[in-house]
Amino acid sequence: MNSAKGVSGLTWRSFLVILYGIVVLLPAAIWYQLYSGGSLSSGIQYTLLLFAVELGFLAGHPLSRQEAFLIWMMGHQICFEVISIQWIYATWFRTSPYAYGLNIPDWWAPSPETNLFIYRTFFSPGFIPPILISLIGGLLWKLADMSMAFIAKSMFIEVEDLPFPTAQVGADAILTLSERTDPRRTRIFTLSAALGFVYGLLVYLPALVMGYTTIPIPWVDLTSRIEPFLPGASFGVATDIISIATGFILPVSVVLTLFASGMAFYFFGCFLTSSESPLPALRGLFSYWSPGSSLSTIYQHSLFELWVSPIIGLAIAAGILPILRNPQIFINSLKSLLRIRVGKGVDNYPLWFLLALFFGSTVGSVALFAYLIPGLPVTFLLLLLALSSGWSFIYTLVGTRSYGIVGFKQDVPYLKEGAFLAYMGATGFNDTRIWFGPLIITTFGADFCYFMKIGQLCNTPSKTMYKTYFLVFPIVWLVGFIYVSAFWNIAPMPSNVYPGTNIYWPIQARWLRLFASGGAAGLLNPLLVAGFFVIGLIVFAVSEVTRLSIPVIALSAGAAQPLPYSVSLLIGMIIGKLVEKRIGRDFWSRYRNSIVAGISLGVGLIITISVAIGLILKNMWILPY
Repeated sequence: MNSAKGVSGLTWRSFLVILYGIVVLLPAAIWYQLYSGGSLSSGIQYTLLLFAVELGFLAGHPLSRQEAFLIWMMGHQICFEVISIQWIYATWFRTSPYAYGLNIPDWWAPSPETNLFIYRTFFSPGFIPPILISLIGGLLWKLADMSMAFIAKSMFIEVEDLPFPTAQVGADAILTLSERTDPRRTRIFTLSAALGFVYGLLVYLPALVMGYTTIPIPWVDLTSRIEPFLPGASFGVATDIISIATGFILPVSVVLTLFASGMAFYFFGCFLTSSESPLPALRGLFSYWSPGSSLSTIYQHSLFELWVSPIIGLAIAAGILPILRNPQIFINSLKSLLRIRVGKGVDNYPLWFLLALFFGSTVGSVALFAYLIPGLPVTFLLLLLALSSGWSFIYTLVGTRSYGIVGFKQDVPYLKEGAFLAYMGATGFNDTRIWFGPLIITTFGADFCYFMKIGQLCNTPSKTMYKTYFLVFPIVWLVGFIYVSAFWNIAPMPSNVYPGTNIYWPIQARWLRLFASGGAAGLLNPLLVAGFFVIGLIVFAVSEVTRLSIPVIALSAGAAQPLPYSVSLLIGMIIGKLVEKRIGRDFWSRYRNSIVAGISLGVGLIITISVAIGLILKNMWILPY
């Protein structure tokens, strides 16, 4: 075993294991996405890691922690690289009633006259422009993300040294499985994995294999129980045991702030703005609510009608205020970027190179956008630059800070849509083709930076992660293309064979139709953005003066995610405190990360096994036609 710092984990062994995951496990991930609309990333990454680790021990040559990290990280990432499903969705959308009256360009989806949606094949000249534009956009996207990840790493990991509370969970899983140097930690990890496996056996196996639920997924919806007393309010508890376990490790202040924020928006806020609000000034602002609405409906529609602008205001406050409060940290971070050394043994790239990659990619996407849609107003092109280069840069830093303090990231929903609608409302400009343009607005650099933190805990250079990712994703694109083509040949999409497409594609299409037709005007309200920035400022000031920890980033995250997840985090925190009181603070602090990591492994394994069984059973009766 090699745990030396700075040793590359990209070896022939780790690469072959990743290839195995792409060839053997990727079909299950694709099927799960088509079947449920969800991602199998957690299941794939832990299944692949466990397979590789056990194979290494059986062969007498255990994996190094660096190899284990790269296998774990890429096992997660390959599930998000199947871009060819989007090509089928675009083809279907252009033939659907949702496309009526919209000027949809041929470079986004083949013309309906080609009948490619009927023939179900990618091998046609009509698919060349959409695929080419998608590949170019995807490459630019990745260059922007990875360059921002290195910038964020320098600022928040190397200089500010934020805690990244959930990063230790992944690192514990990797180190416990690959090295097994602490027998007690290994035993606790194994027992926790068994607990997660049994829970998944009771919850996910019946749902994914037999088609019935023992416990509602993803949450228990209690909205109907409270509607007689608080109409418009939503409430529920997420049934994902990992969400509950995450409450073990997050700081109490973060969990309480997340819960308070979620309650303020989706419990009290939706009640006070419903048609039955006791406050006349607010009554009816939430016009989409009607008696009998589910938690999911309330979340989606209230987010769209009420909360987009407040979330943006809070997010901006969360990103800017800590910098204004401690400008020296930010200045030191920038200075550290300027002092980046180059050459062998330096785990970073020069600042000029990173900025050139980022701005070259984002400005390049705007240039491609303008090339595909000629004649755009100069002011609109400036808006595109502000969104692609400006917002992507700023909110990647906000998202990384969110990972560093809260443990997870929440993106601001409908930002592009709100900005486009505001511009169109102010200028009268209207060209529906802009809704299909390949504009990069990305914050995934924060996610890559989060993985870099886990890699750092496993003594893996970030450059190695970068090289492995850029070596692997073209292979996933190609293999995913082959598998998606095969699934498309088996049955149409959307169809009952792939229920996820039947459920989520029409919803996605309805939103796209609503935006492109101008039916969502007023989505972004600058006054509300400013007002909630001020609220974030007040909360931040109170926190600083009173020394109470009220993370503004947690306010923003709690407002952006469905309330049940905040409730489950609170339940997990309470359980953790009770366990800590019983077994002792030192023991709990030392091993709680291993408990969460073990539960994650157990749940991931049973979901992957369930998907594999479901896929086999489905293929026993599905025949190509």
